[in-house]
Parts: sequence; structure tokens; C-alpha cells
Amino acid sequence: MTRRGSAWTRPWRWPRAWGRIHLARVLAMVSALAWRWGDVARAEECGLESLAIYKERGDRSVIPSLLNILGIVAILQEDYALASSATRRGLVLTQETGECRVMADMLGNLGYIYHHHTGKLEKAKQCYQESLSISRESGHRQAATSTLCNLGHLHVLLASTRSPGAICAKP
Repeated sequence: MTRRGSAWTRPWRWPRAWGRIHLARVLAMVSALAWRWGDVARAEECGLESLAIYKERGDRSVIPSLLNILGIVAILQEDYALASSATRRGLVLTQETGECRVMADMLGNLGYIYHHHTGKLEKAKQCYQESLSISRESGHRQAATSTLCNLGHLHVLLASTRSPGAICAKP
């Protein structure tokens, strides 16, 4: 049924008519799905390629989200310096673009790095509190939940609570 040289036997290529911006969008989505499914190498590869296309086009609107994904990938690869760097660059861009949900995610990720991998617990607390505030304002319930969990763990580590009932109080 397949002929030699037909569309069924040739390797698939991205149609030029679709444009590179569409390719960048698809690569960004594949990158996000790949890290969630545990394919860290594919997530990094697609994320970096998508980031390059967006930078080439001068489109800064999606770059913070891509840097967030690449920061998460770096955490999964245990490269905390790279994760921190990508997250900080993304935070600067989110302040320019006003992407509150991405900013909340990135602050939570930066807090996670400080909390679990650098031991800078006061910085972690500051990042978590800022993330929680932004999450609540923007209605980003997933980030708020994750941040509350991390803050609870951090409060126990800091021994900032004096009574068992205080652990359940809002931070």
C-alpha cells in the first residue's frame, strides 16, 4: 500500500506554511508534557529549541513560561545553579509581562531551591510568602496549595512555631 518515496515512508517535517511560531508553540507544549511524564531529556531539548525560536522572533511573552519549565527540568537534573539562574531570569521577564501565575510558580520554585538545596531558609520563606500572596491574588489555587505545604514544612524546620496549634495557623 505504501509506495517508495510516498508521504507514508518519508520522515515527517514541519510544513513551512505553518511557520516557525507554531513550531515554537508545539515545542513548548511538548516540553511541558515531557517533564510531567518524566522524559527530562526531551523536555530540555524541546524547551531549548522553543526558547531559541521565541528569542529569534523577539517574542518575550512566552519566554518566562519556558524558563520556568527549563528551571524545573534543571531541578530534576539536580543542576540547582542552572535552575536558580533560569528562574531568576524568568522572574525579571514576568515582572515586565505581568504574568502573575507564572511569577507565583517561579517564586515557589525558587523557594524550593533555597529550602531544599541551598539551605537558605529565610530566603525560601520570603519567596514562598511572595508566591502565596501572588497566588491568592491571581486565583492560582494549585500554586497556593503547593506553597502552603512548603511553608508548613519550612515553619517546622525553622522552629518558628511555639505551640502545636500555631502550626495550623495561616502564615
